[in-house]
Amino acid sequence: MDTKQQPLNISIIGAGGIGSNTCLLLVNALRNGVIAKQLWGIHFHLYDGDKVEEDNLIHQRFTPNQIGMLKVDALAETFADVHDAVRLTPHGINLREATVLEDADIVIVAVDRPEPRRIVHSLEGKEWYDSRCMGDITLLLTDRSDPAMVDALTPEHAPASCQPEGAIESGAIQFGFANAAVHLADAIMRSLLRRCGHETEFPNSICDSITKGRIDIFGTPVEPVMKAAPQATEPWSDEDDRILLDGLDHNGRDLDEISKKIGRSTNALFHRLRRLLERENVSVEVGE
Repeated sequence: MDTKQQPLNISIIGAGGIGSNTCLLLVNALRNGVIAKQLWGIHFHLYDGDKVEEDNLIHQRFTPNQIGMLKVDALAETFADVHDAVRLTPHGINLREATVLEDADIVIVAVDRPEPRRIVHSLEGKEWYDSRCMGDITLLLTDRSDPAMVDALTPEHAPASCQPEGAIESGAIQFGFANAAVHLADAIMRSLLRRCGHETEFPNSICDSITKGRIDIFGTPVEPVMKAAPQATEPWSDEDDRILLDGLDHNGRDLDEISKKIGRSTNALFHRLRRLLERENVSVEVGE
């Protein structure tokens, strides 16, 4: 059991689709106080400078009467009386420097910009989780992930929504953000259980699709494809690579669409993506 006399500090960077839903799952799971009291309390620090907008209500954990509030203030208000051993402190700022995380025991980054991700990745001796999604694809990196893979998956890019372009306007919502929140909350809960003396394990990294299942970009064994796609026996061309990378670069293109356009299975797409990521100067991003 953890003998630390101070409450466990969990810092969450980003209170959008992934961050707000993760907060909902974790805080409610801790509602009875059993785990929190074993850890001398759990203190969530929430960091985000954005305010709640009407469009956020579709996939983020806010209510109409919270429109105009800072997202972190709204979440702190929602969970103000969960349990005496569980506290939430809002910080209406965007992460710009690592010093604000000095006291954190666990750091979660769930934002759509590379700068705060890199700040979190640079933390030494900290347990951290970087959660992202694009459409129905979820990516979770941790402090135990391969640093080269983390760097390759964190290039410069403009901020991007967890929803494909036009999804909110059309109502065609993708639920990768919810899948990301589930994986992330599960990882944090397992960490808390370990700190309480339980034996439990969690993968170093996860790439998962709601429609396609676990995706192999980290070398995890996957089920073989039983039926070859039309181009399965043909070598990859530069044009194939361009279509694949462009399709995953924040435009929300569905995996089936890319698969049909290239003429290869989705499993083959991610084997190829993994190989491309091993090359230098490849800029591909799985956004959240």
